[in-house]
Amino acid sequence: MYLLDPLRALVTISSISIPVFATYSFDPADYDPSDVLNRDVAIVGGGSTGVYSAVRLQDNNKTVIVIEKNDYLGGHAETYYHPTNHFPFNLGVIVFHNITVVRNYFSRFSVPLTKLTSFGSGATEYVDFSTGKSVDVTAPSTNDTVAAFASYATQLQRYPSVQGSFNLSYPIPDDSELLLPFGSFLKKYNLSAIVPPVFISNQGYAPLLNISTLYMLKYLNAHQLQSISTGYLVTTHHDTGELYANIKSYLGSNAILSTSILSMSRSPTPGGGVKLVLSTPTGKKLVLAKALLSTPPPLTTSLKTTTYLPTKRPYSPSLNPNMSFVGAAQDTPYNIPNPGGSPGIYSIGSSISDPISDPSPGGLRQVFYASDKPLPPKQVKADILSSIARLRAQQPGGSSGGGNGTSVKRREEQPMFVAFTNHAPFNLMVSNEAIQDRFYEKLYALQGERNTWWNGAAWQAQDSGALWEFTESVVLPSILGGLGG
Repeated sequence: MYLLDPLRALVTISSISIPVFATYSFDPADYDPSDVLNRDVAIVGGGSTGVYSAVRLQDNNKTVIVIEKNDYLGGHAETYYHPTNHFPFNLGVIVFHNITVVRNYFSRFSVPLTKLTSFGSGATEYVDFSTGKSVDVTAPSTNDTVAAFASYATQLQRYPSVQGSFNLSYPIPDDSELLLPFGSFLKKYNLSAIVPPVFISNQGYAPLLNISTLYMLKYLNAHQLQSISTGYLVTTHHDTGELYANIKSYLGSNAILSTSILSMSRSPTPGGGVKLVLSTPTGKKLVLAKALLSTPPPLTTSLKTTTYLPTKRPYSPSLNPNMSFVGAAQDTPYNIPNPGGSPGIYSIGSSISDPISDPSPGGLRQVFYASDKPLPPKQVKADILSSIARLRAQQPGGSSGGGNGTSVKRREEQPMFVAFTNHAPFNLMVSNEAIQDRFYEKLYALQGERNTWWNGAAWQAQDSGALWEFTESVVLPSILGGLGG
């Protein structure tokens, strides 16, 4: 469907931490004693799940080392800081659920939270980004939307076993609702009114209507329903990176950044431990650990490209800074753009102003782009710029109209990328046939094998709060049990 062949996927998952590189010594005698790191758990990946797992393992008196390839912790929680005044603009993870694990985590690291009741105070314009033209979309009434969400919640309650993990009951029949395309599930229960808000909040799941219902039940979970209804939480300072900066200070030398794994050896014997040779900014290190926790996406092929970027101020004069633009199409089901999952922008946020250095209307805009296949960044950037050009030409005051004498000037102004991030692979999924063939049962059976445990979105959902709960209920007890408590 959207993943690699499941057999290849499992082979990749089970062998991902045994890279085939040049031979490096695992003998501590070949290293300076200061370059040999003995830990209970070596954690590969300093993103949301890796960092949370490290904190909680330390809470349970286990020593850890977090190995991160980037020069920051947080994974998708990237933040762009204004180069002159350090004003933050979140690029990746922005919102969180108002649940206990989230509130406790942020409170512990002195990062205040506030409720976000809407994603923008201005108007929303529905446009076809392939043409730049506005699309006439009649949104469902508030009453219809509330009723549809209530009906969806009733259906969701029928599948409690898939909320906290992929705890499926086998065999899964061909006519199982979990295998229905989500569009068919919506029609079956008359849930069409939830499509507009789900499309806006679903982080570019593409193609939305063709995705197996199993995955939408996991993403559009009870926490999401609560957040859509009552509001998400955001950091008071609008800086998700603040959390991870504080955690980096807390972990200190137990988190090493800008580091890659040169070689690894995992013992097949329970309790035999793992050995890793690292390339760090201060030279090669040898890690000797009782267990390994791997948190990056377990596939080497990019399956979805989701990019987030603000654009420089020259973009804003020809577009209403208080208006956000949502992708739509005139002749597709529910007016969803790119219904087949073809690449494209699915949302452009309203203008983000820096009240310190740029108090005037305008500032930066955040563009969200999705594809059901990997794309080179150069192609994505070019497509974004072309889409923006079409949008500007069709909007009032753009190059194709306006009559205010400024259209030539606005045509000359070009948007500039000040940040560009790639969150591929994203929303990992397998085919219905693989689901029925017990893919997730086999996946979960890997926990603890060769002294290795696994965590991350592929094991639960692309959702920070849900992943932290999954860590508490599934991963942490399993690792502690493997380590003898």
